[in-house]
Amino acid sequence: MEPVTAQTEVDDARFGRIIATGTLVGVPLVFVISLLIALPGAGWPLAAAVAVWPGLVGGPFVGGFVALMWAMSAQQAKGSVTPISAAAPTAVPTSRAA
Repeated sequence: MEPVTAQTEVDDARFGRIIATGTLVGVPLVFVISLLIALPGAGWPLAAAVAVWPGLVGGPFVGGFVALMWAMSAQQAKGSVTPISAAAPTAVPTSRAA
């Protein structure tokens, strides 16, 4: 029987939800940024057509990466909290042994 340990990795179902949430945020965000960049030079209908491709291709990567990094850092911070009883000793030696 395996010992019970703290979960430090993200399981597959949670990983999928994190990536899906990041994609739902990333695609519109990258689309709007691309639209604002392309709008002055291309005009309205062409800028919207041009901004679709970065949104569809780059959005899942940008949004998924950011959401995954937030989730991993939250998981790491939750796992690295030490209880008060396991804190470092308060007595500090003042002299070194020769």
